[in-house]
Amino acid sequence: MNMIDLLGRMGIASKIFLVVGVQLAASIAIAVIALSTLERYNAVVRQAEIAAERAMLGENTNALIYAVVMDSRGVYMSEDTKSATQFAIGIQALVTKIEENMAAWRHLVEPHRRADFEELNAAAVEFVAFRRELARLGMHVDPALSRAMGDNYDNRSNRQAFNVLMAQEALYNAEQVEQLTESVKGRYNQAIVLIASVSAGGIALSILLAYVVSGYGIIRPLKRVTDIVAKRLPGAEPQAIEEVARRDEIGAMARAIQAQRALEQEILHQHGVEQSLIQQKMEAEAANQAKSIFLSHMSHELRTPLNAIIGFSEILRAESFGPLGNPRYNEYASYILDSGTHLLGIINDVLELSRMDHRDFKLTTEPVVLSEIIGFCARAFSGGANDGRLQIGGGFDMIVDVDARLLRQVLTNMISNALKYSPSDLPVTIDWEMAPDGAVGLRVTDLGEGIPPEKLRVVMQPFVQLEDSGLNSHGLGLGLSLAQRFMELHGGYIELRSTVGEGTCAIAWLPAERVVRNQAAQ
Repeated sequence: MNMIDLLGRMGIASKIFLVVGVQLAASIAIAVIALSTLERYNAVVRQAEIAAERAMLGENTNALIYAVVMDSRGVYMSEDTKSATQFAIGIQALVTKIEENMAAWRHLVEPHRRADFEELNAAAVEFVAFRRELARLGMHVDPALSRAMGDNYDNRSNRQAFNVLMAQEALYNAEQVEQLTESVKGRYNQAIVLIASVSAGGIALSILLAYVVSGYGIIRPLKRVTDIVAKRLPGAEPQAIEEVARRDEIGAMARAIQAQRALEQEILHQHGVEQSLIQQKMEAEAANQAKSIFLSHMSHELRTPLNAIIGFSEILRAESFGPLGNPRYNEYASYILDSGTHLLGIINDVLELSRMDHRDFKLTTEPVVLSEIIGFCARAFSGGANDGRLQIGGGFDMIVDVDARLLRQVLTNMISNALKYSPSDLPVTIDWEMAPDGAVGLRVTDLGEGIPPEKLRVVMQPFVQLEDSGLNSHGLGLGLSLAQRFMELHGGYIELRSTVGEGTCAIAWLPAERVVRNQAAQ
């Protein structure tokens, strides 16, 4: 298998990865070599810097020694301690600097010269101690004693030994600086040549590989396929393409070109299917509109006899025209009234849902005090089995710009659910909260069984009920769905917070722009 066949079996992505991989390997090799070379170069540079620093400390110390000797002569020549004091102070400052230089020098000494430095440092310590004592005698005792001390043979011998050691160290440091400077220049030139050679080799290899892969693996077969496609006449049979047997993307393209006519037929077929689906969608929308109109008309037709049934059953139950004669008739009249009222509520919900599906539902807003809406809803549930269960919080004197009828229905549905899905001996609380952005939330909280987390996501949908609840759950499940739609018309929404076994909190959120004046502003 030659190189061309191998490239033909490789995908274009593999070819690109091959070229990029070689370039990356070459770049890594160049980087490793460059870093290694620069590291060695920097090590030599650092050695040269340390040698130069040692030489500077040696020169500085030599100058300090000379200055100490000159100040010592000033002490010798003084007639009394007062005139010797200024020279003695200079000696003390200079020997302190010598000690600092020797301490800094210690950190720069090479390991193989540690013993030589300790000998030099011992001479420096002896020199410093002698000069401090000399300064003390001249400044506090008698300059004549310091002169006698300076003429001592041991002193001259110590100073000469110190000077010899300093001279040796200075000579060594000067030679080291010169050698390392030359080495730095040589290493720099070597680094430049090595990095340039490796970089040039890596670039040349990458260019050669890119040329081979792109030229023989991609460009040439693409050109052949393009030529065949360009020569094809309308209605003529497609010519055979040699690259159809290839296993890479070019082979896939060649096979796709040969299947072009079949694809065109499939496109025409799909176009026909699409037109059919559009027609079916239009028919479905028309049927949905007809269904909504039918529901709207039927709801109106059903409400008229229901109102009559409710009205007559109320008269019968109240015995407005005299007693019925048998107490069971009164009981049956109550059943008729309750059933009629329940059925009327369902029909009203269906009518509202139908009107909203028609999208002709519009808000009629006006500034309303929240306490009036809360009071209306609370009065609707006063009396009967739920008497005394509602607990209303304070602070409802804020004014909001809403459709009062819809907001009353939202709160009525929320209160009805709370009363229906919680035990009759537990209270239901109505209060409010304010969000950081100024939105106002009207909360209805019960202490019932709560809603499982998996049902919180679907309980807002139409015709969904908590079927597994042990409490009464009559109705179509439209209450929360309608409440959500009414709040969306106001720019708000319904939020449910529930914990199983602890209860549920339903919150109707009104956006901040609906609040005309809140309690704090008043």
